[in-house]
Amino acid sequence: MPTLGRRWVIESSSSAALESALLIYRVAFNVLALSRVFSRTLADNVQVVAFHDSFGVPRVGETTLDVDGVRRRAIVHSLNATAFAESEPRLSAMAARLARRKSESALP
Repeated sequence: MPTLGRRWVIESSSSAALESALLIYRVAFNVLALSRVFSRTLADNVQVVAFHDSFGVPRVGETTLDVDGVRRRAIVHSLNATAFAESEPRLSAMAARLARRKSESALP
């Protein structure tokens, strides 16, 4: 299975996670015409695992990843194009609300 990316890094205080995930999925499904996308997240990265869960991406298994020579447990999530198409309007609305809140809080 080809791997398109290795890491997804967002500053922990950033509110860009949802928008970033939407962009990744839109490119994967709408531009590259992939049928399914997988992500592997270190199991001890509880916040990111919970983000994928809350985003509606099903857990499909576990694996181990080599991180600096140490094998670590990882959670595998997978989303298919049909499920994304069904959830995209809801997720886009959530992202828009977050963006409005962020811009309103930046006003003097």
